[in-house]
Amino acid sequence: MTNFFRNEMQSDIALYIGNYIRRHGYTPDINTLVRDKGLGVMLSNAPYIMGLVLMGMLRFSYVTPAKRLSVLK
Repeated sequence: MTNFFRNEMQSDIALYIGNYIRRHGYTPDINTLVRDKGLGVMLSNAPYIMGLVLMGMLRFSYVTPAKRLSVLK
């Protein structure tokens, strides 16, 4: 049966997230989705992606910048 609430790409994203959760035991972050599916998926489905974030099916990743090392003389 066809899901009329999602287009094909959104269904693909939902399947990807479900498979990711089954493999890893936690939701993927947006960086992982972009890496595995491509930036075009994010840009063309931004409202859908944000809805997934709000539902808790996808999460933001908060990456802190690397600390700079100083050489002491």
